[in-house]
Amino acid sequence: MDPLTGATVFATAVSLISQFRAEQGITKKVETEEFMSWLAENRHESIKELLESNTNTTISVKALLSVNHEELIQRLESLDNALAIYASGVPELSDLANGLRPNNILSEQAISIVKQLDESGGSKILEAQKRGCIFLLITNGSKGSKGQIDIVDQRFIEDDLNTLVEYGLFRHDCNSMGDNLYLLTRSASRYVASLNS
Repeated sequence: MDPLTGATVFATAVSLISQFRAEQGITKKVETEEFMSWLAENRHESIKELLESNTNTTISVKALLSVNHEELIQRLESLDNALAIYASGVPELSDLANGLRPNNILSEQAISIVKQLDESGGSKILEAQKRGCIFLLITNGSKGSKGQIDIVDQRFIEDDLNTLVEYGLFRHDCNSMGDNLYLLTRSASRYVASLNS
């Protein structure tokens, strides 16, 4: 499979499932075999072969086809939002992402927070407050070193942290004292790597 096809096959498959579901009607129950026949009829043989080549993929297609149409649309909308957020940090894609999804972009501060944590070698930040200001402390940086995340705009720090959690770049937890902890995800580390490449 050539690199371009590999990069787009997931998006294409999800798009085709959504299109098929829309054509079949919101309430009609559809089977995997019907979808595979539809792919063949609409000249999507290569996608059909890829989907049929793996049992897990076939099971996933069956699961997606059984999801309520409105729920499927909501899941796809969430996926589209997340993709726009990731793309907004890639220079070659940022203008496109911002144009199509202007309300779903990561702020420069949010990107900076992820980058600082990833580049520290750490995986957790602790939210501390002092005199009405929020401080983000790296609790387990490289070689046990601890540091602090630079915050440019205190006014929107909570919004940025919530957005990072919402889009799977951070996971939220609390320590034994009830203070907020934010944990770096693999997706966030890959995102930073894509920004740096």
